[in-house]
Amino acid sequence: MSSSSSPLPPSSSSSSSSSVDYESIPAIALNYSVRKKLALYLNPNNTVAADWTEIAEKMEFTYLEIKNYEKRENPTQKLLEDWQTRGGATVGRLLSFLEQADRKDIILDLQSLIGLLLFYLFY
Repeated sequence: MSSSSSPLPPSSSSSSSSSVDYESIPAIALNYSVRKKLALYLNPNNTVAADWTEIAEKMEFTYLEIKNYEKRENPTQKLLEDWQTRGGATVGRLLSFLEQADRKDIILDLQSLIGLLLFYLFY
């Protein structure tokens, strides 16, 4: 997913001629606040909206891996920790997975936290 198709708008501190390439930001750069907010949304088993298990499938974790994560108090945290060690784990891909899972509510809520993260990364 290129920055032009990112579910997040260009960084508010950037000029109109430049935008942030979320695909170039490794998932390991996600700070504690972003991870905690993701867990608050994704950890509860939800019959109405996609939870962490759907994101795990999009990240290509196996059925057995997902079943093992179920035993964790915070499966989203462990999922992110393990996913960030795999090749291609970027903020852009995570946002894409959330968008594919129709969790735009999470993307909207994370905008300010990710914007703050970008500020610290690039300024």
